[in-house]
Amino acid sequence: KYNVTLSSAPIEGGVVEGAGIYECSSNVTITANTKEGYIFGGWFTTSTFDENSKVTNAATFDANTTLYANWVEEQVTVTLDRNDYASGSSYTQKIAKGSSYTFTSPTFTPLTNYTFLEWNTAKDGSGTSYAVGESTGNLTSDATYYAIYVGQYALEVNGTQYNTKYDSTNSCYYVDGSITVNPNDTVKVLKLADSTYPTCGVDGRSEGNWHDVGGVISFAETSSQ
Repeated sequence: KYNVTLSSAPIEGGVVEGAGIYECSSNVTITANTKEGYIFGGWFTTSTFDENSKVTNAATFDANTTLYANWVEEQVTVTLDRNDYASGSSYTQKIAKGSSYTFTSPTFTPLTNYTFLEWNTAKDGSGTSYAVGESTGNLTSDATYYAIYVGQYALEVNGTQYNTKYDSTNSCYYVDGSITVNPNDTVKVLKLADSTYPTCGVDGRSEGNWHDVGGVISFAETSSQ
């Protein structure tokens, strides 16, 4: 008689059945019942799961035998996309399926006059946003998040913040869109990055003022007006 011993790793991956003492020349059926969140990787004759010790569907043993069931945790891929206004390569990270992902600062290098704002589920920043240190919900499928970069300064009108882009031709920051600013509105420049206030001589007007240029508002070194 031979003793068939069954083991598994990780133990959370599933349940094995079929261990026992068997007569010589008997056929033995062993089963590995996989738990949710894991993938069955096969039976092995070594606890290190060397590929050359993997057991096929039908194997013959002529001595006491220990078989090891191997499970692999299911994973999803989180892609961190560089997006626009930065240099460097997008990168991926693997996490356990059903777990959350916590965002860290991107490894990309922002272009001159740009600063990192947030991670976002949409390339244009219109999706769900995540700050560094925030976490997603439990992910059950692959996901892509985009690094959102904006100009180093933002325009604030009556407490509402408008992010900017940088016009390299005119050396000026601008809000990409139309904003209505009334005479009694409170308008400020928000400094998002550590650098000196910008200057701008758009449309032939003096620096240090707000300028209405072709339907956009661009700004210079004045912090409020």
